[in-house]
Amino acid sequence: MDKKIYDILSNRIPEPLRFKIRKEGQYYLVKPLRKSCIISLNELAAYILMKIDGRTTTATILRKVNNKYKGVDEEKINMDVFVSLRELEINHLINFTNI
Repeated sequence: MDKKIYDILSNRIPEPLRFKIRKEGQYYLVKPLRKSCIISLNELAAYILMKIDGRTTTATILRKVNNKYKGVDEEKINMDVFVSLRELEINHLINFTNI
């Protein structure tokens, strides 16, 4: 991941929006309360979503994910985390207020 992109994104603090979540098999089904749809998340995206509390920076979430998935390429994990955060934002599950 480009260091400049990492520097910009790592200090952002995502906030959780209102949603309901439940585990269904290997996926998590999430219903955003602002949208009339159900979203299916994989384990990584659900883990990230559950770590978002409105106080934790993206860099801290990245460290937690890297600790959970030790042995996996850190560059790949970092990219997957940023892609997941963007998808969570698009689907009205999180919001970034400190842009």
